[in-house]
Amino acid sequence: MAARPILFVTRELPTEAQQRLQSLTSVEVRQHKSVSAISRHDLLEGVRSADGLLCMLSDKIDEELLQACGESLKVISTCSVGYDHVDTHKVKERGLLLGYTPDVLTDATADTTVLLALMASRRAKEALDIVNSGQGGFSLSTGLGMQFTNKTLGIVGFGRIGCATAYRLAPFGFSR
Repeated sequence: MAARPILFVTRELPTEAQQRLQSLTSVEVRQHKSVSAISRHDLLEGVRSADGLLCMLSDKIDEELLQACGESLKVISTCSVGYDHVDTHKVKERGLLLGYTPDVLTDATADTTVLLALMASRRAKEALDIVNSGQGGFSLSTGLGMQFTNKTLGIVGFGRIGCATAYRLAPFGFSR
């Protein structure tokens, strides 16, 4: 019976993905079981004889790592939109497949952008500080801040995240 392929995962994944990973029976999963970044030493040790690698943006995929993998490595996938941390020339030279997750954080980033925009415009931090101090009694301008109605929204970069952010902010009444 042939040995199962080995998948090395450099980080603990979000709950649903982690559960799916743990349910795999067709591959042997080896994983750095932490939400913190793996050390370079542990990464180089972990990839030895792996057939597949699921890495994060913080994991440098370079010649040293590819040498540590040996000839068994066939595919690398990064759980990130960008892949600047991967030496794509070395990956291509070795004939390895490279996957990435182009839409993995679009909604989360757009949601956070809207959250921060609302907090800044409504001066939420100042209001929370006053409430938390127990002093109370703040002016309506501090408590209400500025509304978005009839304001102009500027978004630098109108890719997936920019479009998703604009879509979320449109109902607040920005001028057109």
